[in-house]
Amino acid sequence: EGPIGLTISPDGKNVYAANSTSMTVSQYSRNTETGALTALSPGMIGAEANAHGIVVSPDGTNVYVANYGSNTVSQYSRNPETGKLTPLSPATITAGYNPHDLAISPDGKNIYVANGTAPGTVTLLTRNTKTGALTTTATIAAGEYTECVVVSPDGTSVYATNEVSSTVSEYSRNPETGMLTTRSPASIATAANPEGIAISADGQDVYTADNGASSVSQYSRSH
Repeated sequence: EGPIGLTISPDGKNVYAANSTSMTVSQYSRNTETGALTALSPGMIGAEANAHGIVVSPDGTNVYVANYGSNTVSQYSRNPETGKLTPLSPATITAGYNPHDLAISPDGKNIYVANGTAPGTVTLLTRNTKTGALTTTATIAAGEYTECVVVSPDGTSVYATNEVSSTVSEYSRNPETGMLTTRSPASIATAANPEGIAISADGQDVYTADNGASSVSQYSRSH
């Protein structure tokens, strides 16, 4: 009930949906020839209140879910053969207030959580690349009601949309520690109420979905 977040495993064999109302994750196998989905057994696995954003780690061994209503991130191991998820221990980690969305760095070392509150923040989680377990490392200031977040393909930058202040916060990322440093300027204006954000595969351009303006803002990105 209430599916919001959606992600596909890097090998293309599975699809996972975060269900806000039922506080679960639906898990499917994907036919790589036709694209058709088949529910796994069990079809769902527990998350927490108002599950929103969901990501799979680049190595395909873990799945993470931002639980907006419980201020946590659920963490799971993923069986690369069957695609089935198993909660880690602990099953959740604290991740700021009203975590709405999350993104993982290309190297798999860090997760960044967009916290939809006023003022908004981005929470940095450090990932153990062997076990998949997360540790809360830092909280970085953003704009008002931070909605979504993305990491650049080269791993050097992080961008986050701020719905109420109608801006994109921009940060440089330390590839060793994952820590973020606010760029100058700290943010750039969008059209009204940006939510979703995406970056092109070549890292050249950034786009925001502007809910309040019925538009998409488009930006070139300097390297």
